[in-house]
Amino acid sequence: GHLGSKAEKHVHVSKEWIAYLVTPNGSNKTTRQASLRKKIREHDISKTHVHKQSNKNIDVTVKVCYTVYSLIKHNRPLSDIEGTIELQEKNGEVNCLNTHYSATRIAEHTAKEMKMKIFKNIIEENAKICIIIEASTVSKKSTLVIYLQCTVHSSPTTVMLFIALKELVSNTADCIFNTLLSTLNDCGFSNEYLKENLIAFCFDGANRVLGRKFGVATKLLENFPEIIIWNCLNYRLQLSLDDSISEIKQVNHLKKNKWCLNKSGSRSGVSSMAEQGF
Repeated sequence: GHLGSKAEKHVHVSKEWIAYLVTPNGSNKTTRQASLRKKIREHDISKTHVHKQSNKNIDVTVKVCYTVYSLIKHNRPLSDIEGTIELQEKNGEVNCLNTHYSATRIAEHTAKEMKMKIFKNIIEENAKICIIIEASTVSKKSTLVIYLQCTVHSSPTTVMLFIALKELVSNTADCIFNTLLSTLNDCGFSNEYLKENLIAFCFDGANRVLGRKFGVATKLLENFPEIIIWNCLNYRLQLSLDDSISEIKQVNHLKKNKWCLNKSGSRSGVSSMAEQGF
């Protein structure tokens, strides 16, 4: 046999194994069995066999990853993986994956690697970025949804990217600020990069974020004084409407509109994060 680029000094493929001529040594059954076990063991740990098995495992893993990626790309639930793998096995493909739990881990890993590659390209292009956050509630837990908007040379339009969904330990401005900053750092956006390229911060208008003295926006301005703070336009409308009704008593019927705005805002979890101003 020929090892090609894998050839090393004093390493060769046994002719007996290539031609299926492996025979035991010894004069009795016990000795011959021991001889065969030794030869099988030596072959099992040989560099040639290990390399071939490694390539085989890699090929299987690649096929599994392609299968998972195909389901995700076509917006199919990962629970479909079991039926898909079963079909492939009937067609002669051998797979080691047959549960949606493993498929979920593969999907998460693939998504993470793809996002990190995109973030790396953004940093290499030194692109200007805008951070958008939404304070919401998931399964009765306070969470922070973080998005990034930027313009890169490879895309003709503005790119909007989902960064992360983070659970908040508390609803304080310090917790939100630290969670936001640590998440951006984990994605490769250093504080130095943010000082030069973070141009805007947009949010839903919750008082914890908007506070003039201790809000998240204030803390961001302290660290990145050049950024533009822009809160939700619906929240601006809500504030404007409240101020107008306070000044003009003859339009009290507009209180019904305020109630509708409050009801709409509560659906997104904002009311749980903000102190009600009405």
